[in-house]
Amino acid sequence: MGYIDVTPEALIQSGHQLKAIAEDLGFAHHRVEGLRSRQLGSKTIDSALNHFADHWKYGMQKMVEKVDMTGEALLSAGQQYTAVEAAIKAASGAP
Repeated sequence: MGYIDVTPEALIQSGHQLKAIAEDLGFAHHRVEGLRSRQLGSKTIDSALNHFADHWKYGMQKMVEKVDMTGEALLSAGQQYTAVEAAIKAASGAP
């Protein structure tokens, strides 16, 4: 089975990037926050738009949460690995 080789710095950088993406997604989510219709002329069209808006709101909220959570996890992992490497280096007397 394969493995992934990644540096703590790459984890931290990826975590910051995902957090920025989550923020951007949050802004996109809020752009359609007031999207509701009762006046497009057809109950079917109004219903379809409102159905879309409800699903958009739910889906974007979940996506923002998951991307932000993953960013936090990567940041934490990178920081933990950095701390472990520093502790090993200090314990071994390496400069």
